[in-house]
Amino acid sequence: MKNWSPNKISVSLSDLVVKEIPQYYSVKDEIRYGFEWILAIVFQIFLILALASIFHVIRESLYCLIVGCTLRIIGGGAHFKSYFKCAIYSTGLILLIVLSTVHYLSLSKNILMIMALFSIIVFALYAPVLHKTKHLFTDKKKLTFKLLSLMLIMVIIFLTFIFKVFDEKTAVIIWFAVFFQALSLSKTFHFLIVWFDEKTTPKKER
Repeated sequence: MKNWSPNKISVSLSDLVVKEIPQYYSVKDEIRYGFEWILAIVFQIFLILALASIFHVIRESLYCLIVGCTLRIIGGGAHFKSYFKCAIYSTGLILLIVLSTVHYLSLSKNILMIMALFSIIVFALYAPVLHKTKHLFTDKKKLTFKLLSLMLIMVIIFLTFIFKVFDEKTAVIIWFAVFFQALSLSKTFHFLIVWFDEKTTPKKER
């Protein structure tokens, strides 16, 4: 399965690109990173849409996916060593958020505002959290991505609290997506991911 992960495929594709166009060798890592994100996002979209269609929550799942994925791209976050663990976790989390909100949960505006404040503080302190791509980002780029993530959260605040573009259930789903993405930036969440990886990864693959 490893050979079919977005990382492995993107490495092969970037190798092919620089082989055919040698002048792109200096940006090989950026090309690989771009391919990896595209492949991961496409797979995630198809997986979530397929499962969401079963439960008739496609629209709600797309809102959750778009918000969470955009913040993930901009702000980074903790991740599993295996792409497929990431895919299972994120897909499960999205469906849990959407189904529980659609059928059971109802949060007040005050709670959503607390979630918004928490998210702003965490993104301001920790974003972007980078791993494999650290070497691709200068301090100036990191600051740019931090500001972009904060701007996106502010836009969501205006859309949900001031202009009230979304209905109550959709607003809750969106803020859960923001909140959990903020959690993924924290050191505690990173520790839990590392611990889980160690427990579920065979020693020879660590």
